[in-house]
Amino acid sequence: MAGTDEQRLALLENQFQLQDFHFRKFFPDTDRRIVTSGGQAIGRFYLLRGPDIWTVIDISLAPPFTGQGIGDALFDEMTAEADSVGRAIMLHCSLTNRAHNFYLRKGFADVRIEGGDYVMERQPQAVRTLFVS
Repeated sequence: MAGTDEQRLALLENQFQLQDFHFRKFFPDTDRRIVTSGGQAIGRFYLLRGPDIWTVIDISLAPPFTGQGIGDALFDEMTAEADSVGRAIMLHCSLTNRAHNFYLRKGFADVRIEGGDYVMERQPQAVRTLFVS
C-alpha cells in the first residue's frame, strides 16, 4: 500500500467505518466487540446470536497479534457459550484464507462452497456437568 503512514492509517480507518456501517445496517442485532490487548484496540469480533443458529459475522485481528492465542480464546469462549445453550455456529471463510485450518481445528466443518467462500458450521457439543456431593 503506497503513501505515508498517515495516509495508510486514514484508508484503514475509512475501510473499518464502511465495513462497520454495512454490518450495522444488515445485521443490526449483532454483538460487536472490539478486541483489546494492553488497552490497545487490536481487532474486532462480531457475532449474531440467532434463535436457532449463531453466525460469526466478522473476526479480525491486526497482523502483529495473530498466532498468539487470542483467536483461540475468543472461539473457546464463544463455543462454550453456544454449547451451553445448544446452538450451532455458522461462518463464511474465503477459499484462500489461512484461517480455514483454524476453524477446522475449532470443530467447524465445511458445509458447502458459496461463491468464493466455504460455508462452515459447528454443531453444539454435549456440555459436561460435574456434580460434587
